[in-house]
Amino acid sequence: MATKKYKRMTNREKDERKRIKKNLQEKGILPPDKPRLNRKKFAQEVCDEWKDYHLGDYAKLNTFMIVLGMMTNSGRYGSVSKEDLGILKLKKCAMVLDQKFQENDNKMTYEQIIEVLKPVWEL
Repeated sequence: MATKKYKRMTNREKDERKRIKKNLQEKGILPPDKPRLNRKKFAQEVCDEWKDYHLGDYAKLNTFMIVLGMMTNSGRYGSVSKEDLGILKLKKCAMVLDQKFQENDNKMTYEQIIEVLKPVWEL
């Protein structure tokens, strides 16, 4: 059975859909559009806050592990998103680095760490 090919929407159809969406938003049936996230600004803010957030405290470390575990979809609810992939790579890096630290008695240079983690980063 051949798959059905869909036609592109005409400008009139696009305008009609925009009008309908706007009408439904005004009635409160659809939620309003979310504002776009300024990713660079968000990244800078989080990095600045992270400098003061020390994981040496067990309660903070436990909270971090809980949230990190909740951040990944891991394919249970459909496809794995780019965000999921980033979190999964972070987890994999932590496991690989911990294993290498144990093998080398917690003595590694920055260059050695980069060499160990590079294969995971390039996945």
